[in-house]
Amino acid sequence: MKRDASRINTDQEPQEASDSDQKDADTDASAPEMTDTPSTTPDAGASTQSTEPTEPTEPTEPTQPTEPTTPDTMTPPAMTVPAECTRDALRTNAAAYLQAMAAGDPSPLRLHASVRYTENGENQQLGSGVWRRGVQVDFSRHVFDEARCSSITQAVLSSLTGGVVFGVRLLYRNGELLEVEAHVVPETLARIDVNMIIPIGRDRFVEPVVEARRMSREQLEAYAERYFDAAVNGGEVPPSTPDCRRRQNGVPLGDGFCNGPPGTMRFQERRYPVLDVEAGIITASVIYDNHVGLYLIKMAADTVQSIEVVGGASTASSGW
Repeated sequence: MKRDASRINTDQEPQEASDSDQKDADTDASAPEMTDTPSTTPDAGASTQSTEPTEPTEPTEPTQPTEPTTPDTMTPPAMTVPAECTRDALRTNAAAYLQAMAAGDPSPLRLHASVRYTENGENQQLGSGVWRRGVQVDFSRHVFDEARCSSITQAVLSSLTGGVVFGVRLLYRNGELLEVEAHVVPETLARIDVNMIIPIGRDRFVEPVVEARRMSREQLEAYAERYFDAAVNGGEVPPSTPDCRRRQNGVPLGDGFCNGPPGTMRFQERRYPVLDVEAGIITASVIYDNHVGLYLIKMAADTVQSIEVVGGASTASSGW
């Protein structure tokens, strides 16, 4: 997912007494205090003073009101992010993972004693599978979740057998790599276009959303749920921009636009492991028609901007 409590102005200058009131106070400073109901029979020696009570010449200093402390007016404390979970640290770790994978050697990585690695939903030993294929990294983009100390990378790899569409989720605990969930799209799939994944110029997909247009974690997840529910229940997908494009492995998904439901199959085992509020990206891992898919949905101001999908490997479960 910041408000300042309103304060009462107590610094206003006190109103000065009128000239007539000041004169009355000066001429009879020793007069007894007037009551609310003056006597109808004044003493013979009393002065002809007005029966209206006089205002004090020096009003007492007003007391400072107590600052409100209700939950609605209290500013929530800022989230404290451990040094190993900042965006810069997660970016460095993601790049180090790709470098180690290309070298086929996980030893440079700082691994948790209980590190777990899956590839297309199957439990494997870290360093096996795509690690042994001698791949090179041609392109990568990263999504960061500082609150969960996790990242997701979408990448294009090259191997002896051709281009490989790749995705991986990394989760850290106390600076050590604890979970690795890899998605490796088989090159045998007919509908793959790695060149359409690599942007021309700067990568606008991961650029920060201006703060006024950012959505909270709860909003991002709710919109993603609404997106997948549209395929299952026939509801409406969230609104999208006219130029929003939806691609799976670089190929247009459906008609290529974002204003329709993502097919008619049932999306199971939905998980939203990484939510990047700054970049406006929510990631989703789903099982559809015995295939695993990794969705990256870009949003801003309650509107879908772009959708990238890594998926197509056959599996009955994500393994998580």
